[in-house]
Amino acid sequence: MDKTPLQVMKEPGRPDTRRSYMWLARGGPPEAPLVYYQYHPTREVAFIKDFLAGYSGFLQTDGYAAYDSALKGRDDIVHVGCLAHVRRRFHDAAKETPKTSSAHIGLKKIQKIYHARKSFKKNYSRQMNLRR
Repeated sequence: MDKTPLQVMKEPGRPDTRRSYMWLARGGPPEAPLVYYQYHPTREVAFIKDFLAGYSGFLQTDGYAAYDSALKGRDDIVHVGCLAHVRRRFHDAAKETPKTSSAHIGLKKIQKIYHARKSFKKNYSRQMNLRR
């Protein structure tokens, strides 16, 4: 789940310079993913709660703190982070540290995970094509 800012012109009750958001959720089986978009003028916790009403399972998001607030008491949702966002933190730290630092080691481990994921996706796609 993620959101992206956008500007809506001439929206009733809001100045043209105010940020609004397009929210999206993606899920379903890999061979038939579903993408759901919903516009909302804010990033309020209440909106996130409403957006997730009726959902259970894993929810992968960026580090936006409102997700944690929205998921309080929701034992039916497992909140997981985004490796790309974690990688950015290691990358920023690596700029300021020696090549032998834990930041560089972390980046190398994440690179191995990305490589394994790419290989898995390639093999999975090949198997799906063979079944058709």
